[in-house]
Parts: sequence; structure tokens; C-alpha cells
Amino acid sequence: MPATVIVLTQKDFQERGYNDFSEILNDLPGMDISRLYCEFKVANYWRGYRTTFSQPYLFMIDGMTQNELYYNNIPVITSIPLSYINKVEIVYGPVSSVYGANAFMGVINIITKSSQNKNGISLYSTTSGNTDGYFIGDYSINIQKGKFFTRLATRFESGDLTDIVNYDDSHCTSSKLYTDTLLWGDIAKSLFPDGKIKSPQRNFTVDLRIGYNKTEFGFQLFNMSACWGTSIPADRVTLTPFDRNFYSIWLKQDFQLHKNINSRTFFRFHNEIWEKADWIEGYEVKNNDTISKVIDGETVLPNHTIRLVDYSLWPLYNSSFLFTQDFDFKFSEMLLFTAGIKFEQRHLTKQRGYYGTTHTPQNTNIDSPDFYPVNSNDILSVSNVFMWKDYGTYVQGKYFINENHILNAGFRIDNNSEYGTNTTFRGGYVARFGKIVTKILYGQAYQIPTPRTLYSAWTKLGASHNLEPEKSQTFELNINYSSKNFSSWVSAYYANNEKTIVNVVNTAKNLGERNVVGIDAHLNFSLPVDFVSKWQIWTYFSTYLLAEEQKFDNLTGQKIKKGIIGDLSNHKIYCGTTVYFTKNVMLNLRSRFIGERETIDLNPVRKIDSYFVCDGNIGYLGLISKKLDIMFKVQNIFDKKYFHPGIGTADAGNTEGRWENGEWFGSQGWQTSIMPQAHRFFIVSLVLNIENLE
Repeated sequence: MPATVIVLTQKDFQERGYNDFSEILNDLPGMDISRLYCEFKVANYWRGYRTTFSQPYLFMIDGMTQNELYYNNIPVITSIPLSYINKVEIVYGPVSSVYGANAFMGVINIITKSSQNKNGISLYSTTSGNTDGYFIGDYSINIQKGKFFTRLATRFESGDLTDIVNYDDSHCTSSKLYTDTLLWGDIAKSLFPDGKIKSPQRNFTVDLRIGYNKTEFGFQLFNMSACWGTSIPADRVTLTPFDRNFYSIWLKQDFQLHKNINSRTFFRFHNEIWEKADWIEGYEVKNNDTISKVIDGETVLPNHTIRLVDYSLWPLYNSSFLFTQDFDFKFSEMLLFTAGIKFEQRHLTKQRGYYGTTHTPQNTNIDSPDFYPVNSNDILSVSNVFMWKDYGTYVQGKYFINENHILNAGFRIDNNSEYGTNTTFRGGYVARFGKIVTKILYGQAYQIPTPRTLYSAWTKLGASHNLEPEKSQTFELNINYSSKNFSSWVSAYYANNEKTIVNVVNTAKNLGERNVVGIDAHLNFSLPVDFVSKWQIWTYFSTYLLAEEQKFDNLTGQKIKKGIIGDLSNHKIYCGTTVYFTKNVMLNLRSRFIGERETIDLNPVRKIDSYFVCDGNIGYLGLISKKLDIMFKVQNIFDKKYFHPGIGTADAGNTEGRWENGEWFGSQGWQTSIMPQAHRFFIVSLVLNIENLE
């Protein structure tokens, strides 16, 4: 392939004991992770692209994009049924010339299992849990009868995130803030009557496919519920539930028009609903007058502050209709082409808040109707709905000079009713010299501003309607060597980003430029020893030789200097080994060293310390008729206490808050500066695989 690509199989997932799909990001090079234990699970700054909102890659299931419409984040990444995954392809580098917007730094595509036209029933399931009540049920079934097929996958996850991560590891998220009645009044008593905080999460997923031969009808549901948690200070927002529903229905048709021409037609309707987006916030209001003021029955002296609390709702109703038509052309054994067209129409609502009555914590009465906001449903009014239309066409070609030398090139044009026209190009040369493969690659991409950045009424984290897409170009050299028991590759790249969106005083502008030079490397080898059945070792290494961006004055937006891109680690090492002592007994160990990270300029905590973490998974395979396996996983074996940098503005600081003369001095901003990570965590899994049962 004309790219740096990593492929993980179902066997890799089982051996490593991943509990959810997002855990693969812990083991991949070129990625700087900030993991949140709340409603939005993980931010991935792939190849140095750090942003307040949005993710710099497309996440797909069988080629269907799963990025959410409003934020371009990927909340479903933790809710994917692992049991129906056949393999995963992680493609590095810009791929906008194929997929259009937002394939900025790469693409992750899940390829699900199929029955491969074998009649029968195949069952795949994983049931996991621990003594704390954490439960995961992950099941899939494939039924094939002649050319008819049915495939159903489902996943249910339920647990308390405070059993995984200790919120008290950070001053900003400590339990004593959530339970402080001076900060939250009756709200603290209502949410945490026993004085112990809880952060429950519940995820439910259904993926149903029904088809005949090459025609497939599908339905997909992601229902996710979690609390605002470690990304927001506990004195700013308390642990209220945040529910989201994502629905999709689609129709696929593959058809061979000619022995050398294949057609793929795809229709999809996608709907996102944030019905219960509760937000209970507390904040300080200063009396800037020269005389005392009375606020909610309390007297506030000049230059003093008073704390207020309010309850608001932030619903969203977004939808899209997508049509794509692709063709594969085989002109000869030497020349192949892929071409296609795309049309997408999006209906987007401007997110607005619906507020109840504001009170001081002491006067807050959760039994009073005026405390609760009322959703008037005017969010769907004509003035609040925006419609985007997106047209695209592309062509990709591959020319075999001979069996060892291949040229690749692709070009795409997209026209968006909001942003106008964008063109992107990708080219590559792939050469094989014996066991060595060399790839010389170039690619362009563009990243559109998220609707959240364009339309949100909540401007504290930056919003503006006058934004253009960000642009990037990447040059890359990849050298790969493979033999029977050993494989390796090294990839050096230069990525340049222009028109980067920068937040300045309650707005955002296309002001920035970034330059990143990095190296990713990989080793994988099997040890041919007699005393074990199989022994495999792998490692990845990532480093940034350059990661700088243009800096700006946060008040004026004027250029001031060039400096490092925050929240990136210059040195990351990932190692893993899988040992089969016998055909039935398996041990997997995975470790990662993440070097020190200097944070973004707005973060008062200037650096995040380096850390080394190790996970383990022990399995006994083939308990009953070689169909049932039992796995015991330990996450963070050495119970290492470590942190990730906060997302967004990360401006809260990490000093302990205090009361002085009735005034609260706490978090400096609305997003935590450091986020505590998982302590030692145990989970047991039963894995059942039954294939082609007649």
C-alpha cells in the first residue's frame, strides 16, 4: 500500500486482552493520548496535531465513517463490539484525496467478520467482569444460508469509572469538591447521599446486517451514557449524566459490471441525538461596583465574589444523508484505477443552553421546579438549523512498472456549501529490493472547522462563524524489511499544517502554522526456542525531531513567537511479548514508556511527568471442545500513579481550592490541567468462538 500501515487481527485483540477498542491507541506509534474518564473517552494528537475540538483522523467500520457530526470526535470508539472484528487497518498520513475532509493524519478502519459464503452459524462472544461490578458483554452471530446472510453484533458495558481511576489523585477532581455542600448545596446531598462519589457509565451497541449475495441492509445503534468527569474541574461542573444516541441505516450494493469493472453503491442515513445533556455548573461572580449588591438574597461587598449555581440542558439533533458511488477499473495487469463520486447533506443544529433559575448554593432547592431548565424544542426552529451540502469526486491510479516498482497517484475535488472548493493530491512510489520495500510518499489533506467551533452559543472555549478549513501536506519515507521470523520498518515524515485554528478571547481564528518532523519505527520477531510453543516480541518507537507552531497573544491574536506544540512527548517506546508455554497456556505483556510532556501555554501546570506502565493478560485456551477460553487481565500491573494533560484550554491549574471570608478561590478555568489515569484494575473474561455450526 502507498502508506505506512499497521494491521491488527482478532487474534491480537484476544491475546492482548483489550476491554474496548480505544485501548489499541495505547500501543500505536505516532500518537499522543489524553484519556478522559467521562463522557468523551480519548483525545488522540496523531503526529502532533493537537486541537481544542475535533480529531485529526477518520474512524471507520467497513468503510463507514463514525466521527460525530458536531464535534468530529469519536465517542463510539469505546463501544465497538470487539467480537465481530476481523482485522483493523491503521493507515498513517493524509488520505483526503480518497475520503475528503478530516482524513488529516490518517484513517482507522475496522473490517468486520463475514461468513465467507460458508453455510452455518458462527458465534463469537466475550463476557467480562470483576468483583467491583464492572461488566462487559460482547456478542456476535453470523448466519449464512446459501446467498442469504444475517449478522448481528451487540455490546453492553456497565460500571463505575471511579473504580478504575482515582479522582482524588488530582486536586481539581477530588471527591471532597463534588461532595462539598458549600460549593453545591443540596445538589451534593442529592447526587452523593453517602458522601461517596460515583461516575456511572452505560454503553449499549447493536449492529445488524441482513443481505443477499452482494447486497447488504444495515442498522446500527450506539446508546452511550456517562458523566462529566476528569476533563472538567469538580468545583465547576458536577457529575451529571450525559446521554447520546447515534443511529444509522444503510444500503450497500456491490456489482460486477464487467470482468474488469466493479461497482459499489452506498446509501446511508445517520442521526445523532443528545437528548439528556445535563450540565450543573458553579461559578463565581464579582461585584465590580463601588457599593454593596444583593444577589439572590446575599450581600456582596465591592470587589468581592459570590458563588452561583445553575442547571442547564444542551441538546443536539443532527443528521446526514450520504450517497457514494465507486468503481474499480482494471485496464490491464499493469494499470488499475479507482474512481467515485459523493454527495452528503447534513442538517446541523446550533447548540444552545436552556437554563433554570440561578441561585447561591445555600439557596439552591432541588425540589423547586424553577431550578430545572425547560427544553422549549426551539432548537429545531428554522433559524437554528444549518444545512450543509457536500459534493466530491476522486480518482486513484496504480501503475505497475514491473512486479517490484509501483507508482500511485490520486486526486480529489470537494465542494462544500459552507467552505467552497478544496482539492487534494496524493502520490507515492513503492519499490521492492529483495526483502526491502521502500515507499516515498506525499499527501495533502484538509480539516474542516467543527460545527461546535462555528455555531456553539457557549463561546468560553472559542467559537466563530468566519473560519476556513485547515490545510496540511506530508512528505514521508518508509523502509520495510521482512523475513520469515523478523520484520521491521522505519518511517520518517514531515508534516506542515497551515490555517490552523487558534482560540483567542471567546473566539477562534485561522492564524496558526505548524511543522512536525518525526520518526516512527517498528520491530517484530519470533524466537525459535524449544522450551515454549511460540514466543513473539514486538516494539514501536516514536520521536519528534521538530514539533513547533506559531504562538499568538491570547488577547489580541498577534504573532509573538514560535514554540513547541504542547502536550506531545518527544520519546515514546512501546513493547509487547506473547508467549505460548503450551498450545493452551498463553501470557501477554505490554508496556509503554511515555516521555515528559511540556503542556500548552494556557496550562498552569507546565509539564506532565514521564511514566512507564505495564499491562498483562493470562489465558487458558480450549477449555471445552477447544471453543472456550478464559482470560485474566491486569491493567497497570505496578499500580503506577500517572497523569495525562488536560484537553482543550486545560487552564484550571492543580492547586487545592480554598474558602476565604466566604469567597471561593478554586479552579482558574473550565478544563482540568492534568487528568488522573487508571490504577491497577483486574478483569476476567470468558471467550467463546464457534464457527460454521450446521
